[in-house]
Amino acid sequence: MISPYIPWPLYGGASVRMFNIIKELSQRGHKIVLAAGKDINSNSSADILNQLCEEVCLYELPKQGRLLSLARSIFSGKPYPALQFQNKQLYETVSGLIKNDHFDLIWINFLFMADILFKIPASNVPIILDQFEADELVWKRYIKKGSLVQKIFSYLNLKKIQFLQKIIFKLIDALICVSAEEANFMESRMPIGNKVWVVPNGVDMGFFKANNIVKEKQVILMAGSMCINRNIDAAVWFAKDIFPKIKKIITDAEFWIVGYEPDKRVIALKSIPGVKVTGTVEEIKPYYEKAKVYVAPFRFGEGTRLKILEAMAMGVPIVSTEGGCQGIGVVNGQHVLIADNEDDFSGKVIELLQNAQLSRAIADTGRAFVERGYNWKAIVGAIDVKLQHISRKKD
Repeated sequence: MISPYIPWPLYGGASVRMFNIIKELSQRGHKIVLAAGKDINSNSSADILNQLCEEVCLYELPKQGRLLSLARSIFSGKPYPALQFQNKQLYETVSGLIKNDHFDLIWINFLFMADILFKIPASNVPIILDQFEADELVWKRYIKKGSLVQKIFSYLNLKKIQFLQKIIFKLIDALICVSAEEANFMESRMPIGNKVWVVPNGVDMGFFKANNIVKEKQVILMAGSMCINRNIDAAVWFAKDIFPKIKKIITDAEFWIVGYEPDKRVIALKSIPGVKVTGTVEEIKPYYEKAKVYVAPFRFGEGTRLKILEAMAMGVPIVSTEGGCQGIGVVNGQHVLIADNEDDFSGKVIELLQNAQLSRAIADTGRAFVERGYNWKAIVGAIDVKLQHISRKKD
C-alpha cells in the first residue's frame, strides 16, 4: 500500500480512512507492506502501524513549503499535490519493494500518487487506486466558486488532472470511489475492462458511541484538518457570517473549531466573541461529547465527510450544507438538517439548541443510519471479497 504520509495520528479524514482499511484488512489475515512519506518536522509515528503491517517503509517528504510547491506547480506538468509528496526517495523505496518482494496487489492512495507507476518496475499484479475524492470534480468546483487567482490555478490543475487520469486509468485494474455519485461520474472516464468500486467512508462503531452525558454548554462543533482550503473556507464562513446570527439569539453559544494545524485565517477567528480554536488535539472524541450541535458548512470539495459520520455515531445532531453531506445518502429533516445560506443555517442551529425533542430525534435517527451502512468492519469485509477475485486486466 502506497500513501503520501503516515496515516497516524488520525488528524484528518484521509488518515482515518487509510488506518481503518489497514486495520480491518490486517485483522482479516492480509499481510500489508506500507510505503509512506514522513515529514521530519512532524510527530507522526509508525509504531501502531508496525503492529498492523508486515513492514512499514518510510521515505522522507520533499523539504519545501506550501508556497514553493504552489509556485513550482505553475511550471510543472504535475498537479500541485504531487509536488508536495513525491520525490526520488519515494520511487527508490517502492521500486526496491517491488523488486525484492512478491505482492498479490498494489494499492495506491490518491490519484496524485499514481504516476509513480511510470517510475517503478512493471508488475503483473493487480493495481487498485483509492482516489478518496474525485479530483476532477474538486478542481471544477474551485473554478466555479474561487477567486480569480484560484480560478486560474484550479483551471491549470484541472487540465493536469484530466491528462493524468487518461494515462493512469489505463494502468490500473480497479478504481475506488467513496460514493455512488462519484462512481457514476468516474465510470465515464474509465477504459473498458476497468472496475469501479464504491467503498464508502465509515466509523469505528465500537469506539464512537453515543452517551448520556449532560451537556450544559451551548457548544457548536466543527472538526477537521484546518490547513485544508475547503475546511478553512467552511470555518471562516460559519464564524463570520453564521455564528453571529446565532449569538444574537443564544448569547452563551460557543463555536469550537477543532483540528490539525489551523491556518492563520482560522486562528484569527479567535477574535470573534464565543469562537474557540483548539489547534491540534490528540483525541477528537471528548469534543463530540461536549457538542450540542455539529456543523458542516462546506462550500467546496467532493468525497464524503468522515467527521459527519463520527458525529452521527456519537449521537450529535448535525446541520450541514447540501455539499457537506453529499454522497452519504442522508435525508434532510430525518438524519440531519440541511441549509445552504446564512439565515437558514443559523436558524436550524438555533432550532436544535432550543428544541431538545428535535435534537434527540435527529441524533437517534443519525446514529441508527450510521450503524446500518457505515461500519468499517462491514465496509472492509465487502471490499475484501472483491480483492480475493480481482486479476490483472489484459492489455
